[in-house]
Amino acid sequence: YAHWEDADGTVVYADSTASVIFAEQGENWPKYGGLDIRYGETVPRPADPVPSPGYRFVNWYADEQCTQLYDFSQPVLHKFISIYAKFELDQTKADDQTTGDDSQKAGDDGQKPADSGDYRGSDAGQGAKPVITDDNSSTSMNDNSASHEIHPGMNFNDTSSGSQYTFTNDDSVEYVLPGNNKSRVVIPESMTVDGKSYPVTAVSDNAFKNNKTVTSVTIGKNITQIGSGAFQGASKLKSVNMKDCNVTSIGKNAFSKCKNLKSLTINANSLSSVSKNAFKGVKKKVKVKVYAKDKKAYNKAVKKLKKAGLKNADFKFKKSK
Repeated sequence: YAHWEDADGTVVYADSTASVIFAEQGENWPKYGGLDIRYGETVPRPADPVPSPGYRFVNWYADEQCTQLYDFSQPVLHKFISIYAKFELDQTKADDQTTGDDSQKAGDDGQKPADSGDYRGSDAGQGAKPVITDDNSSTSMNDNSASHEIHPGMNFNDTSSGSQYTFTNDDSVEYVLPGNNKSRVVIPESMTVDGKSYPVTAVSDNAFKNNKTVTSVTIGKNITQIGSGAFQGASKLKSVNMKDCNVTSIGKNAFSKCKNLKSLTINANSLSSVSKNAFKGVKKKVKVKVYAKDKKAYNKAVKKLKKAGLKNADFKFKKSK
């Protein structure tokens, strides 16, 4: 396939497309439509939505809480993107029927459009907020309303962590974007939606790319794939723990340019591929603990990791079942 590389070496295929939806603050269904757009192109700014009486449209935002403006001049580098419309009370037009809320559900009658097939975010009143359990092992979306129709490519936010996920075509969930600017991130092993558990099996391409907040990441046990550029350029990332997951593949540039990475713990028993430059540009003396069933599996994993950029790392064998 035709492809190009951006300035930091990330490969983008010419036929790759991203799914973009235009939602409303606190919601995760495409209230204002959506589109597919090629990687590397910019999202065209849509027309401003018409607010309900007594409110005014503020702007389009990159996060569900509407704290960060979406930059329409930036090229698309993620597979799934939600852009949120924010509204606020218009004091110049407020009347006796205004409730006083400073954010509205613009034009929202509280009902999900019939046969839309899209999951509506918990803040829209259609379900309880997702809550991470005390042991951070899973995320639950306890919904007392009727079951939602869930389909591959549908993305949603965990409102407790701000992290974004998407459903895949194999009854699993992919971790797409972090949220809430937490320095320590735990990627859960599963999400529970409408009473059904969905394993979190992958970290998406570019999920933490150029992140300037995260210092440590613990990856849930069901993760098998680390996407291309997943942590590329995460300048403050110091520790990555993949001990409990059976990762099979690490994509190109997944951890490249993580210049402060000091510690990597990985389960090598299922590791089959580590792509070129996956660890290019990391610190020379990264301490790498490799959990493996025997020395043969350990040596195979070390060889792969060295070829991917960890040739000067300090490796240590740890016996695992």
